[in-house]
Amino acid sequence: GDVETNNVDSIWSVETSTPGAPVQRVPASTLAMFTTTQDIFNDAIAVDSMSRIYFGGDFVGAGGEFHLYRNVLDGSSFEEVPGTAMTRGGTMPTSVSAFGISNDGLTLAFGADATTAGIDEVFVMALSGSTPARVDAFASMAAFGQSLAVGEPIAFSPDGTELAFGAALALAS
Repeated sequence: GDVETNNVDSIWSVETSTPGAPVQRVPASTLAMFTTTQDIFNDAIAVDSMSRIYFGGDFVGAGGEFHLYRNVLDGSSFEEVPGTAMTRGGTMPTSVSAFGISNDGLTLAFGADATTAGIDEVFVMALSGSTPARVDAFASMAAFGQSLAVGEPIAFSPDGTELAFGAALALAS
């Protein structure tokens, strides 16, 4: 949350085995290099099997799109997650609206606000570096609007064969 400066979020962690003060893992100063107003998906922060913290935010570009980032727990290697930056129609940047990491920490699921106008999509990909595969697409309630629950986590079933996520779907009457 916004514990360091006004309008600039940062990521913190705390040891579970030895109580102590929280440690800042992604400093606000790192995030401030990208834009003047940063927001983090406070409801969806995850850690993979390689101890990298994943979070969404609007740190790049002037369009206010939310992207997916990761950072090693020691504070190094801040980057946008490869494969998650997409465009609509080949030119318009899209937003990552939700994400989750599998129970084994090896697979990422994320939602993007349409590679095709009016269609939200859910993708999965191996965190070892693969191309995202679309697993679901549904009509958005508003043109170019997000129908996935923005900032809420996508959950994997215990065996990794199903995903659960919140969404506002347009239903046929």
